[in-house]
Amino acid sequence: MTRVIILLVVILMLSSALALCCIGCSRVKLPAKTVNLINRTFEDLTLGMTEKEFKSKLVYEELSQNSAADDKQYRVYSVVYNNAGIKPKMNEVDNVLDVNCSFFEGKLYEIFITYKVDYNPSWDSFIYNTQQKYGKETDLINSVMWDDGITRLFMYRAVYAEQYLSYRVTKRGYYYKVMYLDNELDARKKEQERKEAPSF
Repeated sequence: MTRVIILLVVILMLSSALALCCIGCSRVKLPAKTVNLINRTFEDLTLGMTEKEFKSKLVYEELSQNSAADDKQYRVYSVVYNNAGIKPKMNEVDNVLDVNCSFFEGKLYEIFITYKVDYNPSWDSFIYNTQQKYGKETDLINSVMWDDGITRLFMYRAVYAEQYLSYRVTKRGYYYKVMYLDNELDARKKEQERKEAPSF
């Protein structure tokens, strides 16, 4: 009889432990995963394209002439550049102020798009179609992100700040930014930065 009682107690303890484990498991939040692979192209730009191909397709302004040879930045599709009266003119994209492109090891690893202050849909409307395409986003500070393991896509919430349209012409207001990032190239760039960082 005593053995039966001990056995029942053990069974009850195991059942309780299993129940607690199941409750704990149900509270674990898995990281958001994209439903589809993230698009890597914006207009004539594609992540991973070579600097040579980039220069053959677009009118551009170099922003990092004094940087290391394996880390270059350019501006394209820029209203600011065109308003300065420089020739030849860049193509422009609806609602976009300008686009910055960053290259590492001669390949495009980052596309950073700044929207005009005049383009001001609600935040929910701005990210809606991207949510439908890639699924639930990961919430960050003032931004959201999608990551398919190859590419990350960030959409930044509006910031009240001043946009420079041309010399002595500015506008203040809320605007949005979007960034495409190549995971592999970005990881290699950060690894190099860590190697070159000072140690105190």
